[in-house]
Amino acid sequence: AIKNYNEIIKKFENNSNETIKSCVADALYHKAKILIKIKKNDHAIEIYKQILDKYGNEKNRLTKDTIALTLVHLGDLYTDQNEEENAIKSYDCVNHRFRRSAKNSFLSEMVITSLYQKGNALVHFDKHTEALVAYTQTIENLEKNNNPEYFDRLLEVSMRKAMTLSDL
Repeated sequence: AIKNYNEIIKKFENNSNETIKSCVADALYHKAKILIKIKKNDHAIEIYKQILDKYGNEKNRLTKDTIALTLVHLGDLYTDQNEEENAIKSYDCVNHRFRRSAKNSFLSEMVITSLYQKGNALVHFDKHTEALVAYTQTIENLEKNNNPEYFDRLLEVSMRKAMTLSDL
């Protein structure tokens, strides 16, 4: 699979068409996910940074989706590597860049995910009070969307918040 992604990237990386740029960014993203599966996290981080550097300012909706996913997964990787500052910056970047996205859109879902993952990361780093703030923001965003499909997530986050409160 990596070979196929490399071929796509090499063939189209300098194309100026917005849709093709989005596909190249997506190919890079999926290549990084494969590298994570085979425990090449440092290489995956470099690819994620490449995506952000090259495509981070694109306006195409599909490319924005890939940027949001990249930032969340980068935050997860940094958390796994105990790089607190980088993890929190990655999650905060999603919230900062995409918080005004339309309700119930993929990007609004990524904001919710980044807030939740930030809370989990803060628990990992023994910052329970800050985690409560992130979980509260997650709950507020879920309630604001008022989407019945989010009720299971609302319950999950509420339980996580309660468990964090009991750890204080």
